[in-house]
Amino acid sequence: MYDIHGTLFDLHAESPFDYIYHMDKSKSTGGGYRNHGKETIFVRRDFLDQMVSDITSMRINKHPSDLEKRLLNAVDIFGLVDDATPLHIRFLLCIIALEGMLLAEGEKDYLGWKLSEKVAFLLGDTPAWIVTFYRIPPEDVRTTLTDDYINKKRSSARSALDRQMKKFYGKRSGFAHGGLEADKSKKISSDDYNMISSILRWTIEKLIELHKSGINHIATKDKEKISEDASSLDAYIEKLRYS
Repeated sequence: MYDIHGTLFDLHAESPFDYIYHMDKSKSTGGGYRNHGKETIFVRRDFLDQMVSDITSMRINKHPSDLEKRLLNAVDIFGLVDDATPLHIRFLLCIIALEGMLLAEGEKDYLGWKLSEKVAFLLGDTPAWIVTFYRIPPEDVRTTLTDDYINKKRSSARSALDRQMKKFYGKRSGFAHGGLEADKSKKISSDDYNMISSILRWTIEKLIELHKSGINHIATKDKEKISEDASSLDAYIEKLRYS
């Protein structure tokens, strides 16, 4: 069970863009309490139409930037998933999509460490992750999730996401190099897939937002001038690291 965007539910995701959940009707849904029993609800997020529009614009761009190409590639990779795709393959595709979006050509060493760090800095202080990690009840999100609260929780939330991503990458490496693990602690669960697919979606959202602000590529060729490259994702993360 995961708390995504402030909603408690058993998640059964087939896509990081839409999801289906089964909610206990006796729980609060933000508008009071419902009768006992189970209800299956399909949720279409408000941001979806804008995301589709943004991705479509990138798709028809005859001269896409490095970041646009990476975003489109990530969407294409996840498009390989369907209902018949085995769970561990779905999980692996999400990790591969994240790698393709965030890692530069020269970052082939310590892939898990690099990927975890970048995801942690990009998403670690976002409302989606903080609500998820601190299990903030839906009815408390608006009053709890203040700028002051986020500032106080930023460091620990980023560290937690970094650890989570390292754990996921360990499972990815275990499967890639040894097949399906007999060790239960290394097996890929449906919860693992649900969480990594959400992280993938949040990352796509964040990169689209950053692209609109002028970031159009990942790495700065001259590392000594990284702080001067306002259009580099790595420069953006470098600023976050020391801010």
